[in-house]
Amino acid sequence: MTDDKSKLPPVVWTKRGETYSEEEAEAKHALGNKETMMVGNEVVRQMKEKERIEKAMTNINDKMQMEIEPIPSHWIAQVKFDKEIVDLINDYIDETADHTYSYADRLVGQLKNDERSSQVSFDLESEQGKEIEVIFNGIGSAYLQQAYKRKSIAQVVDIWTNHAYAGDYNPLHDHNAATQGGLSGFLWLKTPDSLKVEHKDGYMNGASGVSDGTTQLIWGLRQRQDIDALYCSTEKYYVPEEGVMLVFPNWMKHQVMPFYGEGERRSLAMNWAIVDSQQQLIDNMTPAEVASYHENIESQKMQRLEDGTSAEEPYNVIVGGQLRYVRTDIFTAGDA
Repeated sequence: MTDDKSKLPPVVWTKRGETYSEEEAEAKHALGNKETMMVGNEVVRQMKEKERIEKAMTNINDKMQMEIEPIPSHWIAQVKFDKEIVDLINDYIDETADHTYSYADRLVGQLKNDERSSQVSFDLESEQGKEIEVIFNGIGSAYLQQAYKRKSIAQVVDIWTNHAYAGDYNPLHDHNAATQGGLSGFLWLKTPDSLKVEHKDGYMNGASGVSDGTTQLIWGLRQRQDIDALYCSTEKYYVPEEGVMLVFPNWMKHQVMPFYGEGERRSLAMNWAIVDSQQQLIDNMTPAEVASYHENIESQKMQRLEDGTSAEEPYNVIVGGQLRYVRTDIFTAGDA
């Protein structure tokens, strides 16, 4: 039988068209074998080192305790609504469309690439609007009390709808607050088919359109490379999902990327003011500020008795040069 290998052409090492001699080829083979052995030896060394560390930790685990303490800088709440609720809100928006007014002159959004592109008011005065307001106030209040352990409630002070089409976008911005601290949030109500695709978690900095239509939240100036230096990430991209709502501090910068394709990207955006309880406010005051606060409240109470203002209306007080809303009838001793 003829050895087929003898018919094969000899191995030729080339580099940019050059042909290596037999001696040079043998030298390169030897170098490759040496590198292979070095890699193999390193793998064996790492395995032995891993075994050594695991053995040492096993012997000491019962003699020590380790605790990892997270130090959060903020909180982001994510709420998921059933499709039934989303449909009700969308129907309400469509039914009241003729009675809205433009919000575009007070917002940074560039929603103007389609005749249907708009940012318009959302009616909270109707019976259905008031029901929606109660739900959102409850969400904002739960966020404050659970995330920040505050004896406070949230009150919607601004709300509008965004109707974006192909090419529309919202540049980097944050939101104002009626009070010293405030909340912002949005609820995705409609997403075009072009955005209903699966995305991997993490950064979306490719040029393949993977970030189209996403919302980016930013809370710092770190770069991706900083993660390797043990800095935490300071941004996150969210792919819009119908029925999902995000709530975050009003100072957090965010932006919405443009998308391409047919369909509407609809969201309901809002801001909350923070209404503190008297206890929450006083706990962070100096004695002089507490005395001034009580004088201010007593004066406002007398005025309210005269003009018949509801007891549920927050009092306006200045603390540390900042406007604060406060209610004296929430988180009282009887609520404990």
